[in-house]
Amino acid sequence: MAAQGYAGIEWACGIPGSLGGAVVSNAGAYDLSLRDVLKIARLSDASGNVSEMTANDLRLTYRNSGFTRGDIRDKIVLSVDLQLQQGDATALKARVR
Repeated sequence: MAAQGYAGIEWACGIPGSLGGAVVSNAGAYDLSLRDVLKIARLSDASGNVSEMTANDLRLTYRNSGFTRGDIRDKIVLSVDLQLQQGDATALKARVR
């Protein structure tokens, strides 16, 4: 994303895993976390019912969420919408490096 000039999640470069896993653990680095850029996460239950939740709904806190505390059960993360900003691709790529 940095190469395309999208800023706001470059802190995540090098963190292994998936965006779904990042939601579950509220992944972060350098005093930032997914909570800072997450607009909506779409979740599904075993019956295929899809719901949308915000960072507040997911109760994202430092390396924690409603998933890790057991408040959100039997759901998987399907997709997320992130709030990113347009940035300078060259500067972002240097920052990622």
